[in-house]
Amino acid sequence: MTQAPRYFALIPAAGVGARMGASSPKQYLKIGGKPMLRHTLDAFLSSELIAHTFVVVSPDDPYIDIVAPNHGVTILRCGGASRMESVRNGLAVLANTLSGSDWVLVHDAARPGLTAELIEKLITGTGDHPAGGLLALPVVDTVKRGIDGEACGTVPRNGLWLAQTPQMFRYQL
Repeated sequence: MTQAPRYFALIPAAGVGARMGASSPKQYLKIGGKPMLRHTLDAFLSSELIAHTFVVVSPDDPYIDIVAPNHGVTILRCGGASRMESVRNGLAVLANTLSGSDWVLVHDAARPGLTAELIEKLITGTGDHPAGGLLALPVVDTVKRGIDGEACGTVPRNGLWLAQTPQMFRYQL
């Protein structure tokens, strides 16, 4: 008998927000009275399709215990120097937890607009696609091609999409 697919959220949150120049990393800045990361966690925790949520932070993160104290979230203190490294490190830690048929949804900690409805739309829309899926928006703005800092032509928008997160894939990939 085939096991029903399980869906896990992996949220890389090890960034320091250096480009923002704020006193704390941007995932901990408040929007609507809550840190951005809390909005993200609330979306995953309110989705009945998500089996569990994991947050990857730097080993010395001083804020995470305030934002996610015992809320059904597992904190992985294995963040890397980049988003890619944090995701890779998180997946390595989960090697004994996830099976090849499980799905992982990677969502950036500093994208607070996610809802349970969008998560469920992604999961149902992806179905059993072999490569996975992601949320995306069609490009509506004018896009220019540039050479040496000067605009030299307009890029046709048809077929162009803005990739969003979460991005979803089978763990075995």
